[in-house]
Amino acid sequence: MRALPVMVMLALAAIGTAAAAPIVHDGPILSLLGKVEGPDGYDEISGHSKLQPPKPISSMRIEEVIAFQDRMVAAGSASSAVGRYQFIRKTLRDLVGRHRVDRRQMFNARTQDFLARMLLNDCNYYDPDADTTRIGNCVATIWAAFPVFTGPKAGMSYYHGIAGNRAQTTVPVMRAIISSRSRPPVDLRQGGLRTPRQVVWPDDGRVADPVPLR
Repeated sequence: MRALPVMVMLALAAIGTAAAAPIVHDGPILSLLGKVEGPDGYDEISGHSKLQPPKPISSMRIEEVIAFQDRMVAAGSASSAVGRYQFIRKTLRDLVGRHRVDRRQMFNARTQDFLARMLLNDCNYYDPDADTTRIGNCVATIWAAFPVFTGPKAGMSYYHGIAGNRAQTTVPVMRAIISSRSRPPVDLRQGGLRTPRQVVWPDDGRVADPVPLR
């Protein structure tokens, strides 16, 4: 059976059970992640790469991006991270395989946002009752720019010192974002509460902010 395109999966936002489901706002954490991991946006390439792609990666298919990452590694690059959320080759392959994403899907902003949300979901981010510290420690093992909450590396990147990695934000900032994820976000541009069109997760009926973020 052919895998559903990302666009089709996200179209499940119309499922009627959404109204009673808890709302989790992930815009703040993904916005911060984009700033600290991929400040150049969806076409970001790791500064440790010895190669540059033949065209912007947001205009490439997923299969083309993975092939490019293979070439990055073969060329001796210290990192294969690409995109706004700096997906390394192993992570991208795993996400595509686990979630049956069609490799012919474009690696554009919508797809990258979807894949980042899948990683957050792995850390129970969309469970409003999940423990903030556990979520914080979990996302720190995925993204080097996020700090570990507890233990010997508290306040530092889980990958501190590896390929120049270090935390790009603080535990208090992360704790504030994670702990407030189920509260209504304030849109300062409109001077009031923002009520976005939610996206329904196909697995458990929970809802989150709209896709794409931009």
